[in-house]
Amino acid sequence: MRLRRIRSLATIGLVIISGVAGIVAAPSASLAATTPRPNFQLPFTCGESWRLTTYQGHDDYDIDFFANDGRGTAGRAILASADGTVIWAGWNGKWGDGTQAPPGSVGTASGLGYGVIISHGGGWVTVYGHFVAWPNVSTGQSVTQGQHLGNVGKTGATQVEHLHYEQLDDTRDPNKTRGVGDKVESYFDGSPSGITTDGSARTGPIYVDGSPSPTQYRTSNNCGYANVVEQAEYADIDGDGRADLIGVSGPNNDLTAYRNQGWSASSGVIVGWDRKSLVSGFGDASRTTFADIDGDGRADLISVSGPNNDITAYRNQGWNSANGVIVGWDRKLLVSGFGSLNGLKFADIDGDRRADLITTTGTNNDVTVYRNQGWNASSGVIVGWDRKPLVSGFGGPLEFDFADIDGDRRADLVAASGANNDLTVYRNQGWNASSGVIVGWDRKALVSGFGALWPLKLADMDGDLRSDVVAVSGVNNDHTAYRNQGWSSTALIVGSDRRSITSGFPA
Repeated sequence: MRLRRIRSLATIGLVIISGVAGIVAAPSASLAATTPRPNFQLPFTCGESWRLTTYQGHDDYDIDFFANDGRGTAGRAILASADGTVIWAGWNGKWGDGTQAPPGSVGTASGLGYGVIISHGGGWVTVYGHFVAWPNVSTGQSVTQGQHLGNVGKTGATQVEHLHYEQLDDTRDPNKTRGVGDKVESYFDGSPSGITTDGSARTGPIYVDGSPSPTQYRTSNNCGYANVVEQAEYADIDGDGRADLIGVSGPNNDLTAYRNQGWSASSGVIVGWDRKSLVSGFGDASRTTFADIDGDGRADLISVSGPNNDITAYRNQGWNSANGVIVGWDRKLLVSGFGSLNGLKFADIDGDRRADLITTTGTNNDVTVYRNQGWNASSGVIVGWDRKPLVSGFGGPLEFDFADIDGDRRADLVAASGANNDLTVYRNQGWNASSGVIVGWDRKALVSGFGALWPLKLADMDGDLRSDVVAVSGVNNDHTAYRNQGWSSTALIVGSDRRSITSGFPA
């Protein structure tokens, strides 16, 4: 839903592409569609249910998406419908007098707000609008189906959280490229969306008065799991018990650790001058993460590579190692064939100080933990037979995470639910608990109203063994840590006990 419809992508696409950013020239008729429509998928996490709507004056074929599973729309991951190249990613919004609205504005007179436009080849284009923050992808970047583009918000010409979505065929109106005449009915997983007319003769390309297309419901089959590209991560690199900031920057995807100075440091928790280069050239940030695999208190680098999606751990050599923190020769293959890192998590479930492998599989999102056997185990670090089911039905991998909230050195389950994105902690009962590792009755509310679990971070910022909540917000990507008050406190997280961590690092 937008306050004022945008007449066409000629009025955003061409303004964005040639007028505002000057990033890409308007496409010529030579880009006209020459191939069948790609097998577009719903732009959301596998298994999620969504409501598709339109309204009078929206433009025919335009879709507004709202979540349909009771967990709220705000903050949901937006995924690429198919492989392609980003031809625009950024901000677009104007006030009623035609002046540019500042990035992040809500309720503008026109504009997608934060959004993305992808060319899929052969003239096929998809449009995504009203992200909560700057997209995770950039103009000119290649993306794959299921890649995480950003998160649902209400920036631009709307006041309600939802995703604005379009499919276009550049052959339909070659003299008005990406105009109203290029819009077509969206198809998902080979089936028509059912959203065609907006019921207004004033808007095209159908130009017929009547009732708007009825609401439709669809379940996503975009099942490569969301490719969450974290541009900032928190993990204990130097082994002092406090999580450090790891940032991704530059064309070579350089990973740099910024050392945590302590909660009460006069300089601030994170400073620019106390940093170390970790690695460079490991590909985009979605292919790396950090977790303590060998149990020495320092987070190791975990990377996925190769056609079999081999997951390899590179052992942390220590902050002051002459060789560098991460070296290529001290590594171990963990598993192969589990797919990308995006359906996997690493956390210490059994409390032995070594991070275990956690997977999400099946239509019910079954969560299984594979126990870490140790760096030098003859069987290998991860084996298939030493595993336990944890939970089922908690949604996709972006709807839950694991972190030690109660400080007993075992990672607990943190799950998002409800329209307000309530975050609830389910306490780890222990590997051999007769009740099961995770039970429904031993739980506590963590926070509410912070949006979806992603892009929040859960990390021990003050070194007390309990994970704190780090929120990323605002146009400058301000990172704020809210300190964990302890399991026995009336509230785990309170607004008054917080620290500004850093700014300018996208989530």
